[in-house]
Amino acid sequence: MMFARLVLPILYLAAALALCAPRLILAANPRVDYVIHISVDGLRGSVIEELGPANLPNFYQLRAEGVTTDNARTLYENTVTLPNHVTVITGRPRDGANGHHVIRNSDPGSGGPFVPGGVDITTAAGEFVRGTGALRIDDGSGANYVHVNGNVVVGTSGSITSTVMSWYRYTDIDSDGSDIRNFLWETGPTDYTLSFGIRSDTGDGNKHAQWFTKDPSTGGNAAGLPIVSDGQWHHAAVVIDESNQSLRYYHDGVQVDQATIPGLSLVAGNGSKEFFIGNHRSGDGSRNWDGFIDDMAVINGLASAGEIAAIYHGTQTVSQVAGANLVAHWTFDSNLTSAVNNNLYEGAAIVATSSGATVHSDCAAAGGDPYVHSIFDVVHDHGKSTALYAGWNGFNFLDTSWDEDSGTPDTSGADDGPDKIDTYHLVTNDNINAQNTAFMNDMTSDPYTYALMHWHLTDAVGHSYGWESQEYKNAVQAVDAELGRLIEFIKNDPELAGSTAVLLTADHGGYGTGHGDITNPEIYTIPFYVWLAGEQIGEDLYALNSLTRKDPGNGRPDYTDPYQPIRHGDATNLALDLLGLGPIPGSSMNALQDLSIVKFLRGDFNDDGAIDATDWLQFLIGHGGNFTGMSVEEAYTRGDLDGDFDNDLDDFILFFNAYEKYNGEGSFAALGVPEPSSLAIAISCSCPLMILRLLVKKTCT
Repeated sequence: MMFARLVLPILYLAAALALCAPRLILAANPRVDYVIHISVDGLRGSVIEELGPANLPNFYQLRAEGVTTDNARTLYENTVTLPNHVTVITGRPRDGANGHHVIRNSDPGSGGPFVPGGVDITTAAGEFVRGTGALRIDDGSGANYVHVNGNVVVGTSGSITSTVMSWYRYTDIDSDGSDIRNFLWETGPTDYTLSFGIRSDTGDGNKHAQWFTKDPSTGGNAAGLPIVSDGQWHHAAVVIDESNQSLRYYHDGVQVDQATIPGLSLVAGNGSKEFFIGNHRSGDGSRNWDGFIDDMAVINGLASAGEIAAIYHGTQTVSQVAGANLVAHWTFDSNLTSAVNNNLYEGAAIVATSSGATVHSDCAAAGGDPYVHSIFDVVHDHGKSTALYAGWNGFNFLDTSWDEDSGTPDTSGADDGPDKIDTYHLVTNDNINAQNTAFMNDMTSDPYTYALMHWHLTDAVGHSYGWESQEYKNAVQAVDAELGRLIEFIKNDPELAGSTAVLLTADHGGYGTGHGDITNPEIYTIPFYVWLAGEQIGEDLYALNSLTRKDPGNGRPDYTDPYQPIRHGDATNLALDLLGLGPIPGSSMNALQDLSIVKFLRGDFNDDGAIDATDWLQFLIGHGGNFTGMSVEEAYTRGDLDGDFDNDLDDFILFFNAYEKYNGEGSFAALGVPEPSSLAIAISCSCPLMILRLLVKKTCT
């Protein structure tokens, strides 16, 4: 009885004081020096179990060694790439008072004068036909081209007679994502009427020149058209005669194709108000030209076969086409300055490709915050390094949003500048092996504190072949192989081993060949994996977070549901927690940084790593209580172990089993303290001394 008389009063007081300031007490997550966050675009949760460990050994290694679930959730509002990745790096939903409000799903461009790197004039020997230079598009980013703001092709319905011609040389650019189709020019802005380019899906291994029209949709047979992947300069001319509904195509001075196209219309308002040189009409860089362009002209009139042949052979210039007006002529002999652009002869005004939108401007325009903080802000402003390795050019929008022009000043300690993303690396040909290799090389020489790596392959294959196809499953296996390479690299690197966390999430799944149906579980269900070098956890993420998250099954709870699922947006503040940094300002997903990746002892109320008499007494004080209106965390500290906001017999059974499992069979009886049926105490959090007096009196008499 000496234990009861001397120790129990102190334990009761400690338990009562804990209840007076209820809070969730969880074991702190471990600390690491580096976090690598992999976002696998279009990876749906069900495919991992479907393929199994034989086909995905590295995913299953992470399952065995890490903390994982295949039943996490994407954004409630939508299931497209860019808004979901903004959520991933900001910890915000898309909509609502604290949303980021980004609804776009393409790169709007950086705005400002259009002379970006990778689109310039070259005067190197052999890279021009006549004059002194040629337009070169060869930086490999897949986002550079020339946008002409002017109706250079259109006219009045039924009377358009135009000729578009240009010299060009194709030179394949590594890692630019546009190897099947490349467009030399195209009308726009959001749709196309007419375009010219090359394509390589003809089965003979070559690239063939081809014209395209949309209304009606036709493009001829590319396999029968000229081969241009020979490293040589070529000349193309397309003659459009709307009045006769016909089109003629010339290559190297010789007519090679002709078609009658009923319904052909190039009038303004039919999608051809603008003109793109070197790119697809979408303006996102997905199919931009590889190589060189020179001496491009738009003529209001029908050039004859003889005139086109003479222009090709150099015996006539474009300005000498009989009975025609030269609408625009780009010689590309000098830089694309405003003085040149405003001269009609040199080309209708060449302007920027966008208004220079950012995440911040999108948010502010919707009535939200004027600046949206990201994980890159927090890490960078604490003097640590950041990186974004992207597999799709839409991520240019993210880099622009937190660059030296758009990032906010650093007010945390030493000034590390406004450019929050130290390294931005874009690879758009879906070669995740090359992307992973480049990343690992950079991590070897100078590891980033936080890096987000976006693998796009699975999304691209899903759109092309379907999320149920064997091709998609093969792509997931390719992701598994790269995941294995990265894990082995970390284990064998002396700097990273034991001090690195890998997070793996997805932005959405997919069904059929799309992912637009936000109500389809195959689209909104995604994996969420956490792996720590040197740790052997092997736990289900929901099981470790049963007090703060709830497995939604096949459901799609919104943000008002008291039991939130684990979302990909939780990962960012988890990464910061692992790095020992606080949450992102303005974030709401895992803003308490309560997502745990360590084993949690249910019933260890004081988080001392044991289930003992102190925990029992804290449970006993709350027994019989109704905790409706409290948070899940507050109810738990009062003994609610089954999450129904009371402390009853069901909770006692759970505690009893937990105690005996931890301390051994028969250990609960050895406590020697009252059981619920023999002790009823009125508890008030404002009166811990009253509790002490009652308990001391009872145990000392």
